[in-house]
Amino acid sequence: YVNGQAQPSFSGIRTTYTVVTDGQTLNQRLLDKYSISPAEAFYDNRIPGYPSLPMNEEIAEEVSALRNIVSVTQNVDVFPPDYPDSQMMLFPFVTSPDFPWTRDNYGPLWIPKAGVKVTLTPQNLPLYRRIITVYEGHTFEEK
Repeated sequence: YVNGQAQPSFSGIRTTYTVVTDGQTLNQRLLDKYSISPAEAFYDNRIPGYPSLPMNEEIAEEVSALRNIVSVTQNVDVFPPDYPDSQMMLFPFVTSPDFPWTRDNYGPLWIPKAGVKVTLTPQNLPLYRRIITVYEGHTFEEK
């Protein structure tokens, strides 16, 4: 949503999927075929498959049909809201329990255009404190 309006999805949009293999790693040719860079395909020998692989539905269907694939599951959220430091994955990095946002359940967050003033309240202060101090470079003092 942008300005309260649902935004259209477009063809080819990628989200993350968990790909569980039979223990074999996915080879680089396969990743290249789907334009997935090594940096996007995290692999850990302690767990089967890639915990976070960016794919669209079409790619996920093709990958799930491969012989060495046990399952392909779309990730709704990478971290649940109660996961330690999960809020540090999302701008504006709010640590307040009043904002248990995830990347799939996010907002609302009003971003004012230049010259517009935001009325700060105890409820919205966690959202704007970092923006005011870090991004705008102002000092901030609560009274």
